[in-house]
Amino acid sequence: MCRYLSPPWLKCGLESQELLALCLKKIKGLNRVKLINAGFVWTESHSKRIKLKITIQKEVQANAILQSTFIVELVVESIQCDDCKKTWTPHTWNSVVQIRQKVDHKRSIFYLEQIILRHSMHSKAINVKEMPDGLDFFFANKMNALMLYDFVHSQVVSKCRQSKQLISADISSNDYCYKHSYFIELAPICHEDLVYIPPKMRKEVGGCSPVGLVTKVATLIQILDPINQKCYTLDEDSYWSHSFKPICTRRNLSEFIVINIEPQDSRADRTGTSMSRVDEAKNYCYADVELQRIADFGENDTRFFAKTHLGNVLKIDNHVLGYELSSLNVPEVEGMKGTLPDIIIVKKKYLQKRSHKKRIWRLKQIDKEEPMEEDRRAKKMEEHNVSLLITLSRVGKGLRGVPGRDRREPRAAFEDQPLQGTHSDSSLPSIGRGSDSGADQGHGENGGRRDQETCGHRACAEGGEQGQACRQVPAEGQASQARPQG
Repeated sequence: MCRYLSPPWLKCGLESQELLALCLKKIKGLNRVKLINAGFVWTESHSKRIKLKITIQKEVQANAILQSTFIVELVVESIQCDDCKKTWTPHTWNSVVQIRQKVDHKRSIFYLEQIILRHSMHSKAINVKEMPDGLDFFFANKMNALMLYDFVHSQVVSKCRQSKQLISADISSNDYCYKHSYFIELAPICHEDLVYIPPKMRKEVGGCSPVGLVTKVATLIQILDPINQKCYTLDEDSYWSHSFKPICTRRNLSEFIVINIEPQDSRADRTGTSMSRVDEAKNYCYADVELQRIADFGENDTRFFAKTHLGNVLKIDNHVLGYELSSLNVPEVEGMKGTLPDIIIVKKKYLQKRSHKKRIWRLKQIDKEEPMEEDRRAKKMEEHNVSLLITLSRVGKGLRGVPGRDRREPRAAFEDQPLQGTHSDSSLPSIGRGSDSGADQGHGENGGRRDQETCGHRACAEGGEQGQACRQVPAEGQASQARPQG
């Protein structure tokens, strides 16, 4: 299938009716005669030649009709459309939606990615680039970017900004070309985070504890009071007017074991103020629990007492994860540790058995472009070149001599290895020796070290029977043989 004509482009198959109609329109003067028949003549598909066999008629005189059949050859020329031409320029996109969250994890970004996949809001994006703290969606027109911009803003608590940059302008025709940017900053809090509530906000909600446990983050933020066991919800405007950040995240969780649990009266009023949601509060069952650290279990009898909203799921000997405020260094609540509970239980930990079976499904992901891929390739090539230079330098040192020895006395690479078999005749010239003195040939006081390295025997230096025999060999060899010259 090929695209012909000019925008709007027409997709035509070889020897199809659409291609025949398009070719007949290209023949000039065909409208002045009567077309009787038209068909394709076979040609190679790669020849870019289209041949048509055409039969026409025309009345030349009164009651005289002339009919003719001929072959017309058309040439197919390959050109690029405007969209393809843009791919070779930096102006491939018209609008970009930038999603950011200033946290040390990507749980919220992954959650938002699954929502976008579920509603196929990324289908019209021409490119998606992964950034260290978010995602960038590039679009060819402004309307598609606005659709994703409004969708993300309606799904999570976020703060949005818009901007545009002038690319080109034609004053005579009043035509301007802009690039539009839409920035979305997600709230820097996540599910199961412990947040510090500012004093002004505590007064607005009717008085609550200084810290709160985030139990849900979506279009609204739900916060659980660990002391009063009440639920409060914040909308987008209320959060950004105070803009508080978490003081503890999942990295600060500690593991405990439940020693005892006593459920409280479930009919107690836990609805909080008018800002709270009663339906969420009814799902919790409040209880008093007695805990002990897993690290201290069996070693000491240090126990903690705390209140929890998970009374309907916890039992004795269950494992839970929570924040131990007494051991954490949190400047915001440093002077309030006497009024705050020592342990704030977050969730129950389920001990799952290891399964050797792999998952039969895989979570869908958006096809993303990794950030600065060209820079990574350049850095990898640079590291490869440096390692290659180091290897070549080591090989060069091995050819000149073994590293670590005196450079004034070059050695061969094999001199460090002891020789196998019988002793070689010491009358032969030593490798790398330029001296003809007896000290270099024998094992005297001055030449012992050199002869040891020449013959390669450790016994020559340590002494013994083998060393004595080895010392006698050079003396006999010097009397019988002469040292070769050159």
